[in-house]
Amino acid sequence: MFLNRRVTLRCICEDLTTDWASTSAQRSYLDLREAVSERDKKAVAKLLTLVPSTSLIDHPLIKSFHSAFAETGTEVKRESISGFTEPHWWKQKSGRWRGAATDSRMITTLRKVFENSLIRSKAQKQDSIFQGTVDVWLCAGGLRADGEERDFYQVFPSIELSCLPTGEDFFLQKTEQDLARLQAWREQLMLALYVCFLEAYDTDPTATNKPIVFHVPQVAPTSSPDAIVHLEFEVIRVSDDQQQLEELLIKVQTENYSDLHRVATNTFRALFQNKEDEWDVSSSPFQKLEIWSVLIQPELVARARDIVQAGSIPVDLRSAKLIQGLRAHYTHKNEIVAASITGNPIRALCGAWFVPTRDPNKVSGCPQCQSIFNQHD
Repeated sequence: MFLNRRVTLRCICEDLTTDWASTSAQRSYLDLREAVSERDKKAVAKLLTLVPSTSLIDHPLIKSFHSAFAETGTEVKRESISGFTEPHWWKQKSGRWRGAATDSRMITTLRKVFENSLIRSKAQKQDSIFQGTVDVWLCAGGLRADGEERDFYQVFPSIELSCLPTGEDFFLQKTEQDLARLQAWREQLMLALYVCFLEAYDTDPTATNKPIVFHVPQVAPTSSPDAIVHLEFEVIRVSDDQQQLEELLIKVQTENYSDLHRVATNTFRALFQNKEDEWDVSSSPFQKLEIWSVLIQPELVARARDIVQAGSIPVDLRSAKLIQGLRAHYTHKNEIVAASITGNPIRALCGAWFVPTRDPNKVSGCPQCQSIFNQHD
């Protein structure tokens, strides 16, 4: 059976003060602990992109712990720390380092206390966020000093209970799980977007066809059957004597604007044309409708066919992001503030629709907007 190996933040930040392979990772974990203590989920999510999971930190004691608990079963032999029954502690050794790890049922009780605090704060019932997991925790570490009072196993009995995982550890664990679920959802969304695009692209242009519709589901697990957004795909072809232009239209209909609505919209834009300035958008806020359009490049079609045939998203595309716009548009100040929060497109003075995402002082201004603004100044 696979064990979910974790290391407490207290152990990482207070006990393991030396022998890190990366001092930048060590500093990042100190910052991470501070963000966790403030329950700043966005800051925690950002810092998690800079560091490995707790059990994968490149430190001698953690590497030994990770290896020791790679498997479990009666055939696996481990050495106990004598004198303890509940929680039960396992010895960890690596060079001059000594540590204590546990898979005690007491941790389940501590976890439930944390879960109940979340439920009370949200005033609603929710399933266990750790359902089905079997965890083992490295909770303390120190140095060997044979025959001396400062030896780790001499000191450990006096600090044992203060070393168990706390709310900060469960908060970090929950945030990691939420991010993993969001990434899995995003990769499934990407594959579905490519499928819908190809269905729309391969539709007979001479026939009367309905747009290809995709209802973007909630991130699992969820009890809500409602879709986050409803997408309609259509390919428009215009020919002249010299070339044929192909344009992708995507209608985005939503009941309620949310962070996931923005993630879904930015995902299809990053996949089909990652340069923000190449997209056109019209919006009807009262109908909660957006219509995005972009010219189709030949390489997009080939890439989509390869990915759909493979049935998975390549690693280099899983973190695909938009390349932000190179021009700053003019519009009403109040609309910019609102759009920066909601992510909804707004109309510029020049008539273009855009979503404010960059510092306007760091990019060149739109000359058409500037001209109109000067006329009314």
